[in-house]
Amino acid sequence: MNLSISESNHLFISIFEVCNQYSDNIKIYVSKKGLHLQTTDDANISIIDIKLHYTYFDSYSCIEDKTLDFYLKDICKILKICKKSKSVIHIVLEKEIFKIIITTNNIKKEFILNSIYTNYDLIDINTIEINNIFSIHKDILKSIFDDFIIFTNEICIKIDDTHLKFYCNNDNIKVKYDYDSRSSNNIIDTAEKIKAIFSLDYLHKFKLISYFNIINVKIDNDKPIFLLAKTRDLEVNFILAPKMI
Repeated sequence: MNLSISESNHLFISIFEVCNQYSDNIKIYVSKKGLHLQTTDDANISIIDIKLHYTYFDSYSCIEDKTLDFYLKDICKILKICKKSKSVIHIVLEKEIFKIIITTNNIKKEFILNSIYTNYDLIDINTIEINNIFSIHKDILKSIFDDFIIFTNEICIKIDDTHLKFYCNNDNIKVKYDYDSRSSNNIIDTAEKIKAIFSLDYLHKFKLISYFNIINVKIDNDKPIFLLAKTRDLEVNFILAPKMI
């Protein structure tokens, strides 16, 4: 595999930085279609699943499909240097070796990573069936997470008719935000009443939602919540298991 991407593409670097907040390693499936990245947190309650199609990169070529694992902290250290350089990032995968190459100020910088072994395969997130889905602007969702984290480490999400409600409680204060989807073009349409509690720490630090305008949310009773964002060139999924009510 051989690809190149502009250093100015901060999303690419942010993907690895955000994943590193949840886990120590990442699994990368390389194919002719592009890169499929996946990691699970150490407590096994969340999954980050990201597909970067070959059209996402400035150049991309792949001869052999392969799945490899790497330490995230090592990738992030290298990408931190790439972030400071005004250059194109070249990535080459040869056998079990992952090379990251940049040239800046007449210095060619080459970093070589050896893959590691983990005993799990990529999880097929499509096996998790959730029927209820709605869209919400990223600024609204981000502001809710930013506000609620001031008061609590968990958030309750309810859906009742077209209303989306967010709750939190602590010993001294109760907070409730009521979002009426009828005031926007993203009307929630479900006859089922939904109530679920999730770790706000996990939701709040998933900063990749800030790179997209609209976030699709899939939610149901007693099932994980999905935060999805998609463009022509990439697809981002964050999945978080609920807490027991």
